[in-house]
Amino acid sequence: MPSPLIDRISIELGAQEPWPKDVKLFQPYEVEQILLPDNANCLAVQAFLKMCNLEFQVEPRANAEDMSPTGKVPFIKVGRFVTAELEGIVQFVNGKDISLTDKLDNEQKSDLRAYMSLIKNVIEVAELYYCWNDRETYNEVTSVRNGSVYPWPLNHIKNIEKKHQVVKKLKVLDWYHKTIEEVHQEVQSCCEALNVRLDNKPYFFAEGPTELDALVFGHLFTILTTPLTRKDLAKIVRRIFNLDEKFDIDAKELHMQYRRLQAQLHPDKFTQKTAEEKEISESFSSLVNKAYNNLQFPLKRAEHLLELRGDQLNEKENAVDDPEFLMEMMELNEELENTTNVEKLKALNIKNRTQLEIITKNIDECFKENDLKQAKYFVIKMKYYTSLGNRINAILRELGIVD
Repeated sequence: MPSPLIDRISIELGAQEPWPKDVKLFQPYEVEQILLPDNANCLAVQAFLKMCNLEFQVEPRANAEDMSPTGKVPFIKVGRFVTAELEGIVQFVNGKDISLTDKLDNEQKSDLRAYMSLIKNVIEVAELYYCWNDRETYNEVTSVRNGSVYPWPLNHIKNIEKKHQVVKKLKVLDWYHKTIEEVHQEVQSCCEALNVRLDNKPYFFAEGPTELDALVFGHLFTILTTPLTRKDLAKIVRRIFNLDEKFDIDAKELHMQYRRLQAQLHPDKFTQKTAEEKEISESFSSLVNKAYNNLQFPLKRAEHLLELRGDQLNEKENAVDDPEFLMEMMELNEELENTTNVEKLKALNIKNRTQLEIITKNIDECFKENDLKQAKYFVIKMKYYTSLGNRINAILRELGIVD
């Protein structure tokens, strides 16, 4: 294992060379192998390098941990030099006179270090606890993924070795004997402290993004998007940072958020920027448009929420097994085909909207209760009524009636 002195010498020597275009970032395989804490740290480093506008390529390796000079991932290879983990990579980059914190004063830098330490000592340790000390998560997720890229019995041996290392660390940190409720309380306190410091601002410091933002993003995004048997960590993050997945939203607030984001990201704001910044602006502006388009319509919003909950509709589920309802829809469609009377069409439209309002409330209740089976039933019904409403409005427009 390299000594701190050797690490420091490597950083100083590496700083004398320009940043090459063939930098490699090594990490475990993302789809089938990488675990929650490693994925969070790898994503944090990627975010940091992107914040610094530094080029790199992700190189997945089954034995990335064994290749790393510190035994931890990720690590980067920059020319002749290899540096691991966010802290070491930040130091290496700073040595090249590239820094995200050069505008911070000493007190702010001290705060930054304190919050980064809080995340490493609480959030990351909680992730390790979940993966290796929670029996359900270990059996259904960790043991399967960690050894997935190795043949038997090597996969089993790798799991035993890694679990032994993590358990030893948890015991040293006095986390091994914590209950799951105590772990949740630790994470909640940490997230509350981060939320207070962030205070609804885009970054932790007004001067712009720093490695703290990269670290927080890496861990919180990974917690929110990683499929686990327990959903408690994600629920804590959503609740404290006001990221709850909910069906019932304020349309006016949604539109205000959309305009606020586009005011920051629209390509027109980047006409004098670099080509890379223009490309990033176009990408994120397009993403905001797509999100707004999905969220402003109840049907798309419901389908998206089902997908987030891991239970999206499939082709076989697009029909309702309810003969009475299907007969009603058939009669309404026949009535629509046989009339051009504007008053009847308007009355039919009002009736259809009323049904959609009722179904919308039903779907909202289902999502609040996490009753996804019943939510899917009502979403399918909503598809029928939405299609009927579109047909009614199309006929009214043909007749010169604008709603």
